[in-house]
Amino acid sequence: MNKAEFKEFIRTPKGKLTLALSAMVLSWIFLLLNFSSSLMITLPSESRKAEIKKDIRKLRTELKGLQEKQQQAERQKKNWKKLADQSWQPKRDGDPELLLRQIIEAAARKSELKLNNLGSVRITRINQDFSFAEMDVSATTRIAPLAAFMNEIRKSGKNISWRRFSVFTMMRRPRTGNSRTVSSNQTDDNLIFSGNLRTLVFYSETADVKNTDGDKKFPGSGPQPGMRGGQRP
Repeated sequence: MNKAEFKEFIRTPKGKLTLALSAMVLSWIFLLLNFSSSLMITLPSESRKAEIKKDIRKLRTELKGLQEKQQQAERQKKNWKKLADQSWQPKRDGDPELLLRQIIEAAARKSELKLNNLGSVRITRINQDFSFAEMDVSATTRIAPLAAFMNEIRKSGKNISWRRFSVFTMMRRPRTGNSRTVSSNQTDDNLIFSGNLRTLVFYSETADVKNTDGDKKFPGSGPQPGMRGGQRP
């Protein structure tokens, strides 16, 4: 087909249709060559689908781990705040070295318990925010005043606990001078009592300074108050 015949052919409906189809085929070829990577993303293969699913599972695992860490941090923050609120705060409750002794003396007077010894208040530092204020007490008394004394301490509302607590019964002296032994049932009503009281002290001023600096840290396991019932922590 020469040039003149070609011109005549493209003027006919059949020629126009042939030309349009040829142009369409060329356009598709051009698109395939230039946008094959985009088509792969739009229509991913099975291997690509598997890779995407693997990435999604990995991201979900990482997200779950971050959520668990955030929840743990929130729990630690909540427990730290609860512990601080329950502790003796000098800014709120006064000087523990002075007032703790006064509380014990007042409890002894109300319960009519005569103390043999009331030691000085000792401050044991735990960290920058917390410390223990503790003191030793001892008395020779009966069960009723001792129980009343312990109840008065509990009612003080200062979260005072017993770090150490021991009670012994006093043995009776022999009734006759010839007897050199004391039987196990020869006991007096008096009790020999000794113990160590302590309370947890929180220094809110230190925490306020760290909050201002923006580097407040909440420990994973804060200091625990003393155990009751004559056990050491």
